[in-house]
Amino acid sequence: TNTAVVLIPGGGYAKQAYAAAGITMAQWLNSIGITAFVLLHRLPTSPDLVEPDKAPLQDAQRAVRYVRAHASEFGVEKIGVMGCSAGGHVSACVSTIPTDVSAVGDSLDRYSFRPDFSILISPVITMREELTNKGSRKALLGDNPADEMVDKYSMENHVTSDNPPTLLIHASDDKAVSPMNSVM
Repeated sequence: TNTAVVLIPGGGYAKQAYAAAGITMAQWLNSIGITAFVLLHRLPTSPDLVEPDKAPLQDAQRAVRYVRAHASEFGVEKIGVMGCSAGGHVSACVSTIPTDVSAVGDSLDRYSFRPDFSILISPVITMREELTNKGSRKALLGDNPADEMVDKYSMENHVTSDNPPTLLIHASDDKAVSPMNSVM
Protein backbone atom coordinates (compact mmCIF):
# COMPACT_ATOMS: atom_id res chain seq x y z
CA THR A 1 0.00 0.00 0.00
CA ASN A 2 3.10 2.25 0.08
CA THR A 3 2.14 3.09 3.66
CA ALA A 4 4.05 2.64 6.90
CA VAL A 5 2.96 3.05 10.50
CA VAL A 6 5.19 3.59 13.51
CA LEU A 7 3.34 1.89 16.36
CA ILE A 8 3.84 3.45 19.79
CA PRO A 9 2.61 1.13 22.56
CA GLY A 10 0.94 2.41 25.70
CA GLY A 11 1.83 1.55 29.26
CA GLY A 12 1.30 4.71 31.24
CA TYR A 13 4.84 5.97 30.57
CA ALA A 14 5.99 3.40 33.14
CA LYS A 15 6.16 0.31 30.89
CA GLN A 16 5.34 -0.55 27.30
CA ALA A 17 2.53 -2.91 26.36
CA TYR A 18 4.33 -3.85 23.16
CA ALA A 19 2.84 -7.35 22.81
CA ALA A 20 -0.80 -6.30 22.30
CA ALA A 21 -0.37 -2.66 21.25
CA GLY A 22 2.76 -3.28 19.22
CA ILE A 23 3.52 -6.72 17.83
CA THR A 24 -0.10 -7.86 17.45
CA MET A 25 -1.10 -4.60 15.77
CA ALA A 26 1.99 -4.77 13.53
CA GLN A 27 1.02 -8.26 12.41
CA TRP A 28 -2.52 -7.09 11.63
CA LEU A 29 -1.23 -4.08 9.69
CA ASN A 30 1.17 -6.34 7.77
CA SER A 31 -1.77 -8.63 6.89
CA ILE A 32 -3.48 -5.72 5.10
CA GLY A 33 -0.34 -4.58 3.28
CA ILE A 34 0.91 -1.87 5.64
CA THR A 35 4.54 -1.82 6.72
CA ALA A 36 4.74 -1.55 10.51
CA PHE A 37 7.44 -0.60 12.98
CA VAL A 38 7.11 -0.96 16.76
CA LEU A 39 8.82 1.82 18.70
CA LEU A 40 10.21 0.88 22.08
CA HIS A 41 10.99 4.36 23.33
CA ARG A 42 12.80 5.48 26.45
CA LEU A 43 10.55 5.96 29.45
CA PRO A 44 10.57 9.23 31.40
CA THR A 45 10.97 7.22 34.60
CA SER A 46 14.56 6.28 33.65
CA PRO A 47 16.87 7.86 36.23
CA ASP A 48 19.63 8.72 33.72
CA LEU A 49 17.62 11.23 31.65
CA VAL A 50 18.42 14.94 31.96
CA GLU A 51 15.01 16.02 30.59
CA PRO A 52 12.83 12.95 31.18
CA ASP A 53 9.64 14.43 29.68
CA LYS A 54 11.34 14.85 26.27
CA ALA A 55 12.64 11.27 25.86
CA PRO A 56 9.50 9.62 24.40
CA LEU A 57 8.95 12.53 21.97
CA GLN A 58 12.61 12.52 20.93
CA ASP A 59 12.45 8.81 20.18
CA ALA A 60 9.18 9.14 18.25
CA GLN A 61 10.57 12.00 16.15
CA ARG A 62 13.71 9.97 15.40
CA ALA A 63 11.64 6.92 14.47
CA VAL A 64 9.57 8.86 11.92
CA ARG A 65 12.77 10.42 10.56
CA TYR A 66 14.42 7.01 10.29
CA VAL A 67 11.50 5.48 8.37
CA ARG A 68 11.32 8.56 6.12
CA ALA A 69 15.09 8.38 5.44
CA HIS A 70 14.73 4.72 4.40
CA ALA A 71 11.33 5.02 2.72
CA SER A 72 12.57 3.90 -0.69
CA GLU A 73 14.13 0.76 0.84
CA PHE A 74 10.85 -0.04 2.62
CA GLY A 75 8.73 0.87 -0.41
CA VAL A 76 6.69 3.47 1.45
CA GLU A 77 5.48 6.96 0.61
CA LYS A 78 3.19 7.79 3.53
CA ILE A 79 4.33 7.42 7.13
CA GLY A 80 1.94 7.58 10.04
CA VAL A 81 1.98 7.03 13.77
CA MET A 82 -0.44 4.95 15.78
CA GLY A 83 -0.61 4.71 19.55
CA CYS A 84 -2.81 3.48 22.34
CA SER A 85 -3.28 5.20 25.70
CA ALA A 86 0.06 6.80 26.69
CA GLY A 87 1.35 5.69 23.28
CA GLY A 88 -1.53 7.71 21.87
CA HIS A 89 -0.18 10.67 23.80
CA VAL A 90 3.29 10.22 22.30
CA SER A 91 1.67 9.90 18.85
CA ALA A 92 -0.35 13.07 19.48
CA CYS A 93 2.83 14.87 20.63
CA VAL A 94 4.82 13.97 17.50
CA SER A 95 1.82 15.05 15.42
CA THR A 96 1.14 18.38 17.12
CA ILE A 97 4.32 19.72 18.75
CA PRO A 98 6.27 21.51 16.01
CA THR A 99 9.47 21.88 18.05
CA ASP A 100 12.31 19.63 16.94
CA VAL A 101 13.65 18.00 20.10
CA SER A 102 15.44 15.12 18.37
CA ALA A 103 18.04 16.76 16.13
CA VAL A 104 21.54 15.47 16.95
CA GLY A 105 23.52 16.82 14.00
CA ASP A 106 23.48 13.71 11.83
CA SER A 107 22.07 12.92 8.39
CA LEU A 108 18.61 12.05 9.77
CA ASP A 109 18.10 15.66 10.88
CA ARG A 110 17.31 16.70 7.30
CA TYR A 111 14.19 14.50 7.23
CA SER A 112 10.85 15.62 8.61
CA PHE A 113 9.72 14.09 11.89
CA ARG A 114 6.09 15.03 11.25
CA PRO A 115 3.91 12.04 10.33
CA ASP A 116 1.57 12.14 7.33
CA PHE A 117 -1.32 10.85 9.47
CA SER A 118 -2.09 9.75 13.02
CA ILE A 119 -4.27 7.06 14.53
CA LEU A 120 -4.94 7.58 18.22
CA ILE A 121 -6.66 4.77 20.14
CA SER A 122 -7.96 5.61 23.62
CA PRO A 123 -5.31 8.31 23.76
CA VAL A 124 -4.22 10.36 26.70
CA ILE A 125 -4.61 13.84 25.19
CA THR A 126 -4.61 16.17 28.16
CA MET A 127 -2.43 16.44 31.23
CA ARG A 128 -5.08 18.49 33.05
CA GLU A 129 -5.55 16.78 36.38
CA GLU A 130 -9.32 16.38 36.17
CA LEU A 131 -9.28 14.48 32.85
CA THR A 132 -5.89 12.84 32.41
CA ASN A 133 -4.77 9.35 33.25
CA LYS A 134 -3.16 10.04 36.63
CA GLY A 135 -0.43 7.41 36.24
CA SER A 136 0.62 8.72 32.82
CA ARG A 137 0.74 12.29 34.10
CA LYS A 138 2.80 11.38 37.15
CA ALA A 139 5.28 9.24 35.17
CA LEU A 140 5.73 11.92 32.48
CA LEU A 141 5.61 15.12 34.55
CA GLY A 142 6.20 14.12 38.17
CA ASP A 143 4.12 14.67 41.29
CA ASN A 144 3.54 18.43 41.11
CA PRO A 145 4.15 19.63 37.55
CA ALA A 146 4.28 23.33 36.80
CA ASP A 147 1.31 24.74 34.90
CA GLU A 148 3.67 25.43 31.97
CA MET A 149 4.49 21.70 31.69
CA VAL A 150 0.83 20.69 31.96
CA ASP A 151 -0.03 23.10 29.14
CA LYS A 152 2.95 21.99 27.03
CA TYR A 153 1.89 18.32 27.15
CA SER A 154 -1.88 18.90 26.88
CA MET A 155 -2.22 18.24 23.19
CA GLU A 156 -5.63 19.88 22.87
CA ASN A 157 -3.68 23.17 23.24
CA HIS A 158 -1.59 22.50 20.13
CA VAL A 159 -4.10 21.52 17.42
CA THR A 160 -3.65 23.63 14.27
CA SER A 161 -4.27 23.30 10.56
CA ASP A 162 -0.64 22.09 10.27
CA ASN A 163 -1.41 18.85 12.12
CA PRO A 164 -1.73 15.70 10.02
CA PRO A 165 -5.14 14.10 9.48
CA THR A 166 -5.97 12.17 12.65
CA LEU A 167 -8.35 9.33 13.42
CA LEU A 168 -9.43 9.12 17.05
CA ILE A 169 -10.91 5.86 18.38
CA HIS A 170 -12.16 5.71 21.97
CA ALA A 171 -14.65 3.48 23.81
CA SER A 172 -17.31 5.41 25.72
CA ASP A 173 -16.86 3.10 28.72
CA ASP A 174 -13.04 3.34 28.92
CA LYS A 175 -12.12 3.16 32.62
CA ALA A 176 -8.38 3.93 32.23
CA VAL A 177 -8.51 7.02 29.97
CA SER A 178 -11.59 9.20 29.99
CA PRO A 179 -13.20 9.39 26.55
CA MET A 180 -13.27 13.17 27.10
CA ASN A 181 -9.60 13.08 26.09
CA SER A 182 -10.63 12.22 22.52
CA VAL A 183 -13.56 14.65 22.60
CA MET A 184 -11.14 17.45 23.54
